[in-house]
Amino acid sequence: MTEQNSAGPSRAAKIVGLAIFVVGVVLLALTFFLSYRLFHSPNLITAGDPTSGQAASLKHSLAAAGVKVAMLFVMAYVASLLSSRGIQLYAAGRGAARL
Repeated sequence: MTEQNSAGPSRAAKIVGLAIFVVGVVLLALTFFLSYRLFHSPNLITAGDPTSGQAASLKHSLAAAGVKVAMLFVMAYVASLLSSRGIQLYAAGRGAARL
């Protein structure tokens, strides 16, 4: 049997940890961009076709806005969890204490 290189798994853990961290940060940036677009364009919040001239009912508009805000919250939460796990994996690969 061959002896494993002790730097191998830790180097792989650092690379995977950094990759997961970057994915989490990109998802956070995407979430912030989508929320910026959502709240700077009132037409994105209201339901219905803005070109038809007919306003959607208030109840339907609030429900659509609530769903969009909830989805943004879930996206931000998942992205922050990914970033956190990526940093923890990177730290574990370095042999540092658990965060």
